[in-house]
Amino acid sequence: MLEGTLGTLEGNPAKYVGTFFRAGDGMDEYYGMKNTAWSIFGTVDFDVTDRLTLTLGGNYTKDKKRFTTDVTSTDVFSGIDLDAAAYAPFRNQLIYQGGLAQTIGGPDVLNLGRPATAAEIAAFAGANPTAFAGISGQVQAIADANQNNPAANPLKPLKDFQFLPPFLNVPNSVEPGKTNDGDFSYSARLAYKLTDTVNVYATYATGFKASSVNLSRDSRPLASDLPAIIAGGLGTANLVSGTRFAAPEESTVYEAGLKAQWSVAALNLAVFKQSIKGFQSNVFTGTGFALANAGKQSTWGLEFDGSVRPVQGLNLSLAVTWLDPKYDSFVASAFGDLSGKKPAGIPDLSVSMGGTYTYEFAGGTKAIAHVDYQYESPTQIVDGLSGFPASVAQNLKREVNQLNASFTVALTNGFELGVWGRNLTNAQYLTTIFNAVAQAGSVSGYPSQPRTYGVTGRFKF
Repeated sequence: MLEGTLGTLEGNPAKYVGTFFRAGDGMDEYYGMKNTAWSIFGTVDFDVTDRLTLTLGGNYTKDKKRFTTDVTSTDVFSGIDLDAAAYAPFRNQLIYQGGLAQTIGGPDVLNLGRPATAAEIAAFAGANPTAFAGISGQVQAIADANQNNPAANPLKPLKDFQFLPPFLNVPNSVEPGKTNDGDFSYSARLAYKLTDTVNVYATYATGFKASSVNLSRDSRPLASDLPAIIAGGLGTANLVSGTRFAAPEESTVYEAGLKAQWSVAALNLAVFKQSIKGFQSNVFTGTGFALANAGKQSTWGLEFDGSVRPVQGLNLSLAVTWLDPKYDSFVASAFGDLSGKKPAGIPDLSVSMGGTYTYEFAGGTKAIAHVDYQYESPTQIVDGLSGFPASVAQNLKREVNQLNASFTVALTNGFELGVWGRNLTNAQYLTTIFNAVAQAGSVSGYPSQPRTYGVTGRFKF
């Protein structure tokens, strides 16, 4: 491996064709999970008065998961430990050569404003043997002191290309590949009928989400398990910590609202606050997913949705959501301490409006025209980007403006034929962004769906 790396660096890669980056190298991935979950739940209503109702509910959940990974990397280069003691002489040589070029080309010697070339170093050594010997000794001492220092490893830039290293599969003697969660959640609700068509309510509820398992190539041992893994001789080359799973999250919700239903219209209005302890964050890395638990994430929100039928056959709808989320505590995120910051991907304002007109011909055939519009206010796409200042991610935002429409003819025999168009304005935005794989300083992303047309036929029976 050392000779292969040295040969490539010295410009003789042809000798090693078929060893590094050969055709067919990559990953073979197999994952398995068995999930067993059961719940006991129920609700009961108490009619306090003829208009006031108290509803109590409870739910006990038991959730067990067993998961396995069988990931094999056939990428030879990614399996090289560039910090290994066996490569110390090579690292020593590179540090020495680089330090010599920097020093002789520096302001105290030749003042070239750049590292000296091999020819310039040889010329200086020939003309100034005593000075060269002193410089060489100093540079060699630095190389000797740093040849096993990972922070000073001159091969470190090559690690960016080792994104398919050998993976430690689970279960193993340290990691059992199991989760076992249980929780009792409950709710209490008071509902009062102001009139026969208008109801107001207030709710307090708790919730629970079991552990989430990371079944991707970024499934790596927890930092707390890594010492035992290394001590047990299970460590693989270039093994780093990450996440196998995210612990459970527990939520608390306060909500109050109004519901109304009339013959030609309906509306729902709600204000709420939701707090989630252990919020499960999931970040796409470009080669997999990284799970993490925030200490606490909370959201204030206001929701409205309503519909009206102004004339026969026409139904109009409107839904508006305003949200004010934040990470109350998220110290150990993939992008540092996000405590007090707004989570990415959650717009302050979301609006959905639509209209459907149905015309029924004599004999029962129907023509149905529909149009809807979706809007999301500008929002930060991701919480952060590794290697970039926080301001970069904060300024990468998306805004959604999407118009859809369809027209359908429904025959009485159950056959329906429709034409439709989505994103008719061809609005373009990025759905997600992430650090480009093996391209430090670059960012990749996935664009939104373009304008799309189609025809649909279906038969109901």
